Amino acid sequence: MQATDRDRLLIQLHHLQLPKLADYGLIEYNTSLQLISYIEESRVEALLQSEPIAGDGNKEDNRNNQNS
Repeated sequence: MQATDRDRLLIQLHHLQLPKLADYGLIEYNTSLQLISYIEESRVEALLQSEPIAGDGNKEDNRNNQNS
């Protein structure tokens, strides 16, 4: 059986990315239940509240670039 892109992504998330985020204290990850809980972190919250960066792919930027 061949792994699909989705399967590879899920494996990478479960074994690599989510444990790293948990090690950094950004999430709690229960591997047995595959349950992820976000832990509020002031630096992340500041990034989420900041202005979008020009060219980050949001629709407003794309409209502005098409009209230029």
